[in-house]
Amino acid sequence: MHRYYVSMIYGCIPKRLIHPRILYNSVCTGQIELYTHLPIMKQIVDRLQKWDFRLCGVFLLDSQFLVETSKFFAGAMTALSAMVSLELPHVNVLSKMDLLDKKDRQEVER
Repeated sequence: MHRYYVSMIYGCIPKRLIHPRILYNSVCTGQIELYTHLPIMKQIVDRLQKWDFRLCGVFLLDSQFLVETSKFFAGAMTALSAMVSLELPHVNVLSKMDLLDKKDRQEVER
């Protein structure tokens, strides 16, 4: 079934829109199973690389994961899993630092 969706996505990217100097952005928020359990994202990455796209993965980890050690390791392992399965250069970014309360922010900065 996932092959149907992959072929549908390929059809949505006409080659005439591909320009080597344009930066494209694709967001897949909250869909971690696409990176860890299914080959869909890897197939899309492979196809885009065949079309000479230069790709980089960005993994956003919510700052709430820093408060508890177990959550931090779970988030770090999930980021590592995405890096390994996609086989791309990756940047891991902590997000929503401004939403931490004062006590948690002091704990993180310590």
